[in-house]
Amino acid sequence: ICYFPDGKQMISGSRDKTIRRWDLRKGKEMEKDREVYENVEAVEVSRDGRWVVIAGHTTNGIKVNEVETGIVRTFQGDWIYCIDISRDSTLLASGSFDYKVQVWNLYTGELV
Repeated sequence: ICYFPDGKQMISGSRDKTIRRWDLRKGKEMEKDREVYENVEAVEVSRDGRWVVIAGHTTNGIKVNEVETGIVRTFQGDWIYCIDISRDSTLLASGSFDYKVQVWNLYTGELV
């Protein structure tokens, strides 16, 4: 799970192949995405609330959602176990089963 910076919402990932967005004040699900990975390993929300990033155990890589526009991009990577977004919300780092650490620019999708 990961909380939005405003503390009003949360994202959860599950092994039932769903990502859910929750309204914490109402205690209700706001949104569900079934177009995700077999095993969701990590979810992260940027400090500015602009990005929601999802990673898992497939060759589908990392799903990067721009919250305001709804634009979704995929960054390539296999068997991702952990992700983290930089404090300034410009970079995404991932760690994978094959001991690779990769860093992407969230705005361009390019490896750094």
